[in-house]
Amino acid sequence: MNNQTLWRGRIPTYDELMLPLLQLVSDGNVYQLGQIVSALADYVNLTTEQRDELLPSGKRTRFADRVSWAKTHLQKALLIESVGWGKFRITARGIWLLSQKPVQITHKVLMQFPEYAQFATRKSDMPILPMLSADDDYELPLMAHLTPQDLIEMAYQNLMSDLAEELLEMILSAPPHFFERLVLELLMAMGYGDPSTPAKAVGGVGDAGIDGYIYQDKLGLEVVYIQAKRWSPDKPVGRPDIQAFVGSLLGVGGKKGVFITTSRFSQSAMTYADELQHLKLVLIDGSRLTQLMIEHNVGVVIEKQYTIKMVNREKFGI
Repeated sequence: MNNQTLWRGRIPTYDELMLPLLQLVSDGNVYQLGQIVSALADYVNLTTEQRDELLPSGKRTRFADRVSWAKTHLQKALLIESVGWGKFRITARGIWLLSQKPVQITHKVLMQFPEYAQFATRKSDMPILPMLSADDDYELPLMAHLTPQDLIEMAYQNLMSDLAEELLEMILSAPPHFFERLVLELLMAMGYGDPSTPAKAVGGVGDAGIDGYIYQDKLGLEVVYIQAKRWSPDKPVGRPDIQAFVGSLLGVGGKKGVFITTSRFSQSAMTYADELQHLKLVLIDGSRLTQLMIEHNVGVVIEKQYTIKMVNREKFGI
């Protein structure tokens, strides 16, 4: 590793940390973020004050936050991969990139990889906030026309998207039964069920039946049955899976069901669910799942809140 002169006397930006991070894990071993934060802090010769400098929220050090962002961007480019809860390692692509002996890993370097390009240009109400570094002056004019409110909105959308993807990654890395309990907790947070008639998990790993149920009223007259599939994003839930769940619902006399997956639903599965006549079935895919978790504060905490104020023109008679 080299190029320490880039950040001499200051905390490196997260894009400046990407190359040394990738070099640090180039041996192919499995690492945890905490290990990398400590090793990189030593490598860049941070002072004690710099190591301990906190974000405005006071909940995380500034350096650890930047290392985490560096890891996120490397992972979006498939230069490193998750191998368990909080664990990761370098990929063949990451090894290849290091063999090219880059001086620094920048936004332009990452954009050569289609997965990162898709991430960096993902569809949203606002364009993605570009990653800026010393040699990315070409991007500055693109931002010149944006208002501070635009920039805040862009940053917010980026943070929400990254949070959703991190949530999904954590769910996929968690123990099998965790997902079923999480789904029930989410439905309770959304207003389903009642403390006197709590939700219950009943399914087993790999079964095609009912994983849980939740009451909609205190008397238990209305029951919603739940199927939870913790599948990888590249394995869609198909029509046969929905049919199996419907069969289980009919077997217990159920009229309402929720099928939740970390993956996605095939078109035939969605069509089948829409055309059901005698029961109501709601499908929630991985994207919708994480949106609901964020909306109802399940698996997330508020790190920092910003209040934007404006002049009260009525006060001044304007």
